[in-house]
This record gives sequence, structure tokens and C-alpha cells, in this order.
Amino acid sequence: MDYTELFSKVVFISPDGTVTDGADITEALSGRNVKNIAALPNGEYAVYNGNGNVIVISSDGTPLYEAEIKDFPRDNIGTSMILTADGEPAVSYAYVDMLEQHFKTEICILDTKSEKFGKKTAIEGNGTAYAGNGQYSYYISSDTGIYGVSENGTSEKIVNLLNLGIDVFNAHCFCANDDGSFTIGLYDVLKNTEESENGFVKVSPVENAETEGRKLLTLGCFKVNSDVQAKISEFNRHNKDYLIVASSFSENNPDDYDAALIDFNFKLISGDIPDIVMINKEMPFESYVRKGLFTDLYPYLDNDDTISRDDFFDGVLRSNEINGKLYAMAPTFNLETFAAKGSVVGDDKLLTMEMAKQIVSSMGEDGTISLDINRSDALRYAVLFSGLIDFENSTCNFDSDEFRKILNDIKEFPEKAAFAEVGTPEYLRQQTSYMEGRTLITPFNSFVFLTYYDYRLKFDGDIAYVNFPTCSPATNAVIVPNERFAVSAKSEYKDGAWEFVRDAMYDNIMIFQESYYNEQGDEILTDEHEYFSLSYPSNRKEYDLITQYQLRNYHEYDENGNITETLRKVNFIGTDVEVEHMTEKEVSDFTEVINNCTVTDRLNSQIMTIINEEADAFFAGASDADTASKNIQSRMTIYLNE
Repeated sequence: MDYTELFSKVVFISPDGTVTDGADITEALSGRNVKNIAALPNGEYAVYNGNGNVIVISSDGTPLYEAEIKDFPRDNIGTSMILTADGEPAVSYAYVDMLEQHFKTEICILDTKSEKFGKKTAIEGNGTAYAGNGQYSYYISSDTGIYGVSENGTSEKIVNLLNLGIDVFNAHCFCANDDGSFTIGLYDVLKNTEESENGFVKVSPVENAETEGRKLLTLGCFKVNSDVQAKISEFNRHNKDYLIVASSFSENNPDDYDAALIDFNFKLISGDIPDIVMINKEMPFESYVRKGLFTDLYPYLDNDDTISRDDFFDGVLRSNEINGKLYAMAPTFNLETFAAKGSVVGDDKLLTMEMAKQIVSSMGEDGTISLDINRSDALRYAVLFSGLIDFENSTCNFDSDEFRKILNDIKEFPEKAAFAEVGTPEYLRQQTSYMEGRTLITPFNSFVFLTYYDYRLKFDGDIAYVNFPTCSPATNAVIVPNERFAVSAKSEYKDGAWEFVRDAMYDNIMIFQESYYNEQGDEILTDEHEYFSLSYPSNRKEYDLITQYQLRNYHEYDENGNITETLRKVNFIGTDVEVEHMTEKEVSDFTEVINNCTVTDRLNSQIMTIINEEADAFFAGASDADTASKNIQSRMTIYLNE
């Protein structure tokens, strides 16, 4: 598509909807890519190409000059152009700083006098930049609302949108009005149905303090992601008794996520606990529970007329249990298991390393356990599937012959996995080695059903779910809960906090109402819905909805509403392959793995750092297996009891 066709004519739209023609800039653009266009106060136009380059065009459509941001990150995640309060064009962009290993957002203002971009400024927020007005040079969205940024770079919170029941993630356009109010364009991309609350809303900063007589519930988390934003805004929009005020520690310290996490942990341990705490994998959940920070949620669950234990996967509930008490609830989860060819492993779903080596020896000289697992990954999988750590009782079993055997087995894995280049004969040979019985297992880290089709092709439809082979395997699959909600033992409003946690266990799938366009160009909604999820919902009813959607092919409608079924397409070995929908048996087999799973992934980066540091010394020959196992045992015992 020639993007200049979209912007060949500039038009101005006044607040009352009047459209005024501007310049024709087709010739000036000369086939350039266009992402944003801004009308400058002097009548000129600034056109941004999305890659750090701006062309300025005169009011009559003549190109004047081009300016390019020096060292613009080519791997940017999001980028756009705005106008500052002074009418200067500025480019905002986000990227991952590979050196510092964290997400950065910067803004660079074009000096129209020197015709060059000025210095880059790190944005004290982690969202999208919007045009400025009045005392604020520009505005920035954050996890919870909008910040105003002054000319000297200082920022202050203007409005907490979540308090007003507005999901920041759905705010796709933002305008600061001259009277101090804001107009926000809302569009719910995750639930596009007839009931979706889309459109424009006008808010004022003074509304930020309005509680309407409701009791305030505090929610603390490391980061308010889009899913949680939706849950908080929904709760605040409809609950008449309580209002959630959210605090994001990554928002408070955007330049150093590690420091933000440490700060969050310190506040919790020191007793500064919000009513609701969102736990991520890097936080020492078991340590919090041992210190008595959280409330047992089973009494609330069992006494709630609208919800029961049977509504959720048992393994997901148990993943948040300690000593029979439920200290958190996870709305969604992932599943870690391994895929193998069923005809190769037979009925043995729990593989020891000896069994795996015996099977591989029968495959011939090209036989191997796995092609895509390096030594570090293999060590993590061995610990994860062996049950060497008892988190509930704060004990571990690394100083054992079993673990010393694991260390010697893992030493045989490559330090780096050898991935062949896509499209080469070696790549083809690697990808077909599973179906041909030359490679035993591959990690099956599943969070959506769409991943299943790739594994089906790899194993020619003959998939068995197995564990990573180790000395004493404890499970063939592991539940990986995503962000979890806990309620403070000190909370004055535990009933209100429970209402939020309960509500958070619903609406964890994306719903799109199918539609078609008739001959007159009108969109006609149908009775059919599509269901997707970014992770598996813990709620069985919602899980059943997404499984039912997998049991049918895609639907397409013509202008008369007639249905045509189409097959899914999956890229396999560089080619788009059409695949049939999942069968009831395939869905049932996968669901059975979830139903039978009782082991939870609780290996955070701190744990794996301890294990890897001592194991690496053994792999490098700097220590023996006995020394490494004893050192890990000692350090892990201290960690578990902190």
C-alpha cells in the first residue's frame, strides 16, 4: 500500500465537527511511509515516518527540510509524534535497553529553528506521550493514569484514571482541553462485542479525588499490566461500596526495575502492606506467608454463594496453597511439560534419565534427548520436575546422591543449544527429527491452544506429555501461575478485598463478536463469538469456552451472512500449513494433564542464581559434584528460611 494515499490531503476538524481543507502534500511525501502528521502553529506540517525521521512541509505543500534522530533505536517497540505545548514537534519512542536490560521510553524534540532534533529526554513514565497544553510541555500515560511533564522535565500525576473506572490500556487517544479537562477516546481491543463500552469520555483532574463515599482499598503491585488495569477499572466502575487505589512500584521507579522490586519487597516485609497485593514470580511468596502477611482465602471462597472450589482447576488452587490454606488466587496460568512421540515413549509418562538414554541408544547414531535445551535450561528443568525443594516446609534435598547424579547427567548437555539457520537443510533435518524418532523430547511451554498445532505437526499427530528425564521424576507437568492476588492479614476491609479477588477470577478471555459487511457496507453482528486467551483461564467455564472454540474451524461470512469454514494456518518449517481443528480427544488429553497436575513452578531468579553459580563451578571443573551439591544445599537452606 502507498501510505501517501492516506495522507495526501490535510484536513482540520473543529470541536463542532466542521471540516476545513488544508494543503495537498502528496508530491512532497514522494511515496514515503507515514505514521503521524502534525500541523505546526506557523502553518507548516511535520510528517513522521515511524523510524526517527521527520520531514517538514510548507503550508503550500513544498518540502522544506528533513531531520533525523541520531542513534534512533531500530528495534523500537512503540513510536509516535506529538506537539509540545509550544507547538514543537516531538517524537516519543520505547525500546529495550539491552545494556541495562530494561524497558526505556524517551522523547526527542525537533528544534524548528536549527532544523535538528535536540537532546533526548527519558520519560518519567512507562507509557505513551500525548500533546501538551498550558503548563505541561506534554503528557504521558502510566500504569494508572496520566502524568503532566513540564518544560524542565519534572512530572506530576494529573489524574488517576483507574480511580475513575477507566482502563488506561483502552485509552487510544488523549486531548488536553483549554479548560483543564481531558477528552479520552476509549476502545476495548480485548472484548469487542456489542456490550463493549467504547467512545469518548471527558474527565477533570478534580475528579481524581472523588470517592463517592466509598471505602478505599489499596492495591500494590510491581506493575499494573493491561489485564489488571481492566480488572481495576471494571471494579471501580461498578462497585458501589469500595474504590481501589492502585500503586505500581515500576511506575514509581521506571529507570530501575530491580530497585523497584526490592523497594516493593522491603515495604511488604516491613509491614507496609496494601489491602490487596499482586504477587509475581520473582517475589518470595512462601516467605510472605511464613511471616503471616496474608489472609487464608478458603473461608471466603467457601462462604461465597456465587463461586466455589469446583469452579477452578484443583492444581491452580493448590499452586497457591501452603499447609492447606489458600493465600492467593491466580486468574490465569501456563503449563510446562515436554512433548514426545507417543509410539516412542509408550506408556511411560514419567521418564528417568536412564530410560531416556536407553530409548535414545535405540534411535541410532543420530539419536539425541533434545536439540533445543542448553545446560542451564536442563538444570532448571531437572530441579523443577524432581521436586528437590519442599517450599511449604522450607527444606531441600540437594546434598544427595540423586542430585549429584543429576549434575553429572546435565554436564553432558551443550553449554549452548545449536539452532540451525531457518531454511537450511540442517534446519529441515532438525525439525523433522521428532516425527522421525531421532529426537526424544522438546519443551512444551503452553499458554494458548494455538501452540498445540505446531507440536502436532512436529510429532505427526502422535503427542505424549512427559517430564524432563531425571533421577526421581515427581510429575510430567508443572502449573505456572501468572500474577496472583493476595489479601493482607491487616486489611480493615477484607470483605471488599475478597470481592475484587473473586471478580478477578472472571473475564480472563478475549471475546470478539463475529460480523460481516453487507452489500450496503453496514457491519452486521452475528450470533457467533470468537474466544481467545493470552494464558489459560483458571476458571473452568472460561477454559471450556476457549476449548469449544478450538473444536471448530474458522468462520467467514459473505455479504449475505452465509458461512464459509476455513482451516487454520500454521507456519511449519518455513511453510504455511493448513491444519484441522483440534479433536475432542486432543482437547481431552491436554485437559487431563491439567487436571492431574499438582506441582507448581516456584523457581524464581534468586533460586536459579544460587543453583547455577555452584553448578557452573562444577561444570567448569573448579569443584566436584559433592562440593557443588553441599554448597547449594547450604545456600538454599538459608534462602528458604529467610
